[in-house]
Amino acid sequence: MSKTQRNCSIDCLRLLVLFFNITIHANFLGEYFPALYFDYYNAFAQFIICVFLAISGYFCAIAIFSGRKIFTKQLAAYLRCYLAWTFIYYVFALASFVAFGDESWSEFLMSRLVYFFIHGSYYHLWYFPALIYSFLLAFLIYRLFARKGLIIFSFAAGLLHIIGALGMGYYFVGNHIPVFSIMYNLESFPVLSNIIMRGIPSFFAGIVVAVLLPYFMKLSDIIAITATAAMFFLLAAEIYVLLFIVGIDTSRIKIFLMQYPLAVLFLLSALRYPMPKLERLAAAGKRSITFVLCSHAMFITIISIANERLLLNTDSIFVTSVTAAASVLAMLLCEKIDTRFTRMLRGI
Repeated sequence: MSKTQRNCSIDCLRLLVLFFNITIHANFLGEYFPALYFDYYNAFAQFIICVFLAISGYFCAIAIFSGRKIFTKQLAAYLRCYLAWTFIYYVFALASFVAFGDESWSEFLMSRLVYFFIHGSYYHLWYFPALIYSFLLAFLIYRLFARKGLIIFSFAAGLLHIIGALGMGYYFVGNHIPVFSIMYNLESFPVLSNIIMRGIPSFFAGIVVAVLLPYFMKLSDIIAITATAAMFFLLAAEIYVLLFIVGIDTSRIKIFLMQYPLAVLFLLSALRYPMPKLERLAAAGKRSITFVLCSHAMFITIISIANERLLLNTDSIFVTSVTAAASVLAMLLCEKIDTRFTRMLRGI
């Protein structure tokens, strides 16, 4: 199985990440269904974010295990892209603050500093701090404890996901655990959980995938497909029970127990079945993932402001369609301009 084939399957997954991100943030079809059903879609779609971070972890593991020296180059690429988009969104935030802001300048500036290092410079960019911190942690562990230590930590990182699930989807359980309950009720817990209990476990899940892949490839197709499908339905059932039967707080629908194993099996399956016939689709995914993933929230916000200020009433289908089209057109324009800054925006 060639690297090109494997990249095809992974890049198709990246398109799936784009689809789920845009539809969630644009509240796609949300006005046509009861709120709880959209919450179900939102909750289920979170696992694909785990897959997205796991892909980065997988490639990090492949580079480390093969002895390639990627640390400086890859970290610089992450930082360049994050800084470029931070500049865009901070200019956007400054314009919004000047026009509509009701906080002081000191509060505004301090919040931007905190957002950059913890929250993410805009609400959907939380994965940049999570990705960068996870990447740094992986190389630190490898430097201190070599390959074996990195593998042990990667498997153990799944425990962070469980702890996060007890504070999110299973808050009704976690809230009764001493010490943990204090953490779960902190105002900052949702933000910290993004990095510590979603980002780090998901990134290191990619390293788990790199370790398990040779064994997964030896399984029969029946076992491999059945295991992935079973985990898919287990996550669907888990979220259904928690939302519709238990009735959990819908503000805590980011982390569920089955997300982690499904993300691992999903990525393993993508690597097992490279889908070479989808090469053109995969190329589109690889080409567009960074720019569209980073830019779409800005277009959604612009449409939202236009709706509010101009008293428009556009539905979610319009918002989703215009956002996707505007993001792709902006990406094509950046490719055409092709300056150092536009390459940074595209993650190059």
